[in-house]
Amino acid sequence: MKAGKEGQDAFEYVALNNVKIGFHWHLYAGAYWDDEDNALYINRDANNARPDDPFLLNLIAHEVKHLEQGSTWALTKAGELEAWKVGFKVQSYFSPLDENSPEYDIVHNLEIWDTGKFTDYVHEYNQTKTGWKGMLYNFFFDRLPDYPVGIIL
Repeated sequence: MKAGKEGQDAFEYVALNNVKIGFHWHLYAGAYWDDEDNALYINRDANNARPDDPFLLNLIAHEVKHLEQGSTWALTKAGELEAWKVGFKVQSYFSPLDENSPEYDIVHNLEIWDTGKFTDYVHEYNQTKTGWKGMLYNFFFDRLPDYPVGIIL
């Protein structure tokens, strides 16, 4: 498979878990997941989305990773880092990442505990690539804990 192991893993997860994939508008995210519906939604016009678009494949792999993680892990900076790594790795099989880019560093150099540096990269990425939507994404991202918070009964 051209999308590498990460793309194969995402495809298998979708197939084995009967994940629904759809298109739906979202205020600030390129895509989002819904574990209650076992679905992921892409914030694109379905009539203009190409199945071979590297960034579209990035979004799908990213959101599938969140479904696989479950909400406790996915709703943390470490969970986001893991999903960004998978998404950009899949994208890199179709469109090489610039070795001087935050995306390249996220894929090749950051580890799960590097949430501080990852936060800096998220801010940089969203300020340069996504405009006001990125600022809104950063607002919510900054409120995520670095790692899952313990459950108190």
